[in-house]
Amino acid sequence: MSHQNPPAGWHVDPHVRGQQRYWDGQAWTAQVRPLIPTPPAGWYVDPRVPGQQRYWDGQAWTAHVRPLGPNPPSSQQGKPWYEKKRFVIPIAVAGLIALGAAGGASGGATDDVVTDTAKPSASDQAEKGTKEKAQEDTDAAERTAQEAAEAAKEAEKKEAAKKKEAEKKEAAKPISVDAATLIKAFEDNEFAADAKYKGKTLRITGNLRKIETELFDDSDYTLLLDGGGEYEFEHVTAYDVPNKDIAKLATGEKVTVVCKFKDGDDLGVTVNKCELG
Repeated sequence: MSHQNPPAGWHVDPHVRGQQRYWDGQAWTAQVRPLIPTPPAGWYVDPRVPGQQRYWDGQAWTAHVRPLGPNPPSSQQGKPWYEKKRFVIPIAVAGLIALGAAGGASGGATDDVVTDTAKPSASDQAEKGTKEKAQEDTDAAERTAQEAAEAAKEAEKKEAAKKKEAEKKEAAKPISVDAATLIKAFEDNEFAADAKYKGKTLRITGNLRKIETELFDDSDYTLLLDGGGEYEFEHVTAYDVPNKDIAKLATGEKVTVVCKFKDGDDLGVTVNKCELG
């Protein structure tokens, strides 16, 4: 005769007295609950519809109802069974235990529900410490790399500023040129000469052909410089040389002036803000 397993459901726990354990049809599970007392079969106050009774078959409510008589039997007096503490409290406890067991069950029959309260092992703590140390080293390396990048960027900015300042100083340095070469540059190509000398400071050396008063102010004087040839008609006109310095000069001598370039064409070159160089 073959043995037939009982159907899945709650059954009296064969291992622990006073509780039920869930049978999944093949084996006992870890889900347990207190053994809940149930009322005997009979007529009780209907928990759903006031003023009538409903028949309880010992396991569940049935569809059988009847009016609530004026003098119900003494066995039915007082609170209905589902409101009595001896039923409500075990049911609530059983529900909480069942929920906990359902959440923690992993299948297979076990006799006890075990809560893991073990402290981390030494190897786990060592592994955690190693990971934390590795993360600290990574963070430190990232900070170092970031600081190095910022330092390199700052050094690059300083180098660029230094280079710009050097270029500015170089641009401010006077370009040395003799009067004859300067005049010829404008005779040959005025456009190229303008591009070369525009905005620049020039140190010009030449023959002092003449000292004359300015056209609109006879209290100021200009110097006319050329290459010193006998038949030269173009010259460099130098403005703003201090009169005290002009008083020391004589025509025909070699003179050097430092001036700002102003204009030039095939008739000569004009410079201003001059001083003797």
